[in-house]
Amino acid sequence: MVESLLAVSITTIAGAALLTSIGAAVHASSNATNRAVARGLAAQMMEEIAAVRFPAMAATQSTGNGLLIAYPGGQTTRDQFVDTDDYDGWSASPPVDRSGRPLGYEATDSSGTQISRPAAMRPDERFLRQFTREVTVERVVADSVSGWQVTTGDTGYRRVTVRVVFSNGSASRAVLSEITRIFSYVPTAP
Repeated sequence: MVESLLAVSITTIAGAALLTSIGAAVHASSNATNRAVARGLAAQMMEEIAAVRFPAMAATQSTGNGLLIAYPGGQTTRDQFVDTDDYDGWSASPPVDRSGRPLGYEATDSSGTQISRPAAMRPDERFLRQFTREVTVERVVADSVSGWQVTTGDTGYRRVTVRVVFSNGSASRAVLSEITRIFSYVPTAP
């Protein structure tokens, strides 16, 4: 009888340790998946921004007191964005494509035609709703001391930061990915 109780106790302790280690492995795997998705979402957004033109100098207007104000045009979906400055302050959750549709619902067939993906191939909406993409565009000038300094004046440089924030319904928000790039104006050759 004592041997049976001892065997059950040892099995219970080993089982509890095994379940704890499995729980930790599942949590680590979930975190790795979330970070991988966040890196992909941030990289996709940064590549989209890199593909649009640098803002023309005519897109700014002097206020008379030495400050310049940008006029991005008040677009609401990214398919209307024409230059880098239009992305400043843009944010979306769940992540959406340029036309404002949730990611993963449209696909392109071999002829280049947009088609709707079958339901079994669409991403889980609850999962994607946990991610928010945020973009900040700042005018910067080169600074020999700190690298780049934010300015309100007209400049041929922009610092673009894409942040992907994860929130699982609680009050906590975690930045899972952040990419920053400096873009510059390069005039066309005569």
